[in-house]
Amino acid sequence: PSVIAPSAELSRQMSAIAQCYGLHAWMVEDTVHAHQRPKLERCDDVAFLDALADHIGNSMCVDTARQYLTGMSVGAGMTTWATCQEGTRFAASAPVAGMTQGLTCPAEVVPPFITFHGDADSQVDYDGGNLSGFDLGIPAVEERAADFAQRQGCSATTTEETIGEDVIHITWDCPDGAAAEVYRILGGEHIWPGSPQPGANQTVDASELILDFFDTHPTDAIKEGTGS
Repeated sequence: PSVIAPSAELSRQMSAIAQCYGLHAWMVEDTVHAHQRPKLERCDDVAFLDALADHIGNSMCVDTARQYLTGMSVGAGMTTWATCQEGTRFAASAPVAGMTQGLTCPAEVVPPFITFHGDADSQVDYDGGNLSGFDLGIPAVEERAADFAQRQGCSATTTEETIGEDVIHITWDCPDGAAAEVYRILGGEHIWPGSPQPGANQTVDASELILDFFDTHPTDAIKEGTGS
């Protein structure tokens, strides 16, 4: 990218552009003072999501007990990280093909989750270790899911249900208000199940199942079920 030398006039022009188009102040600062380099060391993605949720809540009619997160791949990693923060505002999460990104989870209690992951995923290995071709020591999907189930007060006991010939639905025995579900897509790649993308599993529709899951898990259910 080209380098733009800082100047008072450039700063004024960029501020005017930002105000006109609703750009974030960081974008202006990066352009004017940091030669268009994103300030990764200063960016707080969770704060951004909270600010975005606040903006939507202030601009529209929102049921604050029903705020949820979902995403695929890196978006799944962000979904997991955001709901791993103490006092998260999100009532439930649905990471797809990426729940295992990130090695830590600061929160003692996490909200209910439903996740989908292909066991032939070449980008985020179902059995752990590999992320985008690099052995980064990420946990296995079922290992991470068991950890998050335990944080909700669920028992270690799981139940497996085979759906069709290529999906295994794994659930944990959880108290009221808590839930932990894994849909293991047998032979599934790094694709959203039920999507029109070539190679996508059609035995289950992740979008439909996620919406049904969210519908049954408002924030107040977490508080009543887990005592958190």
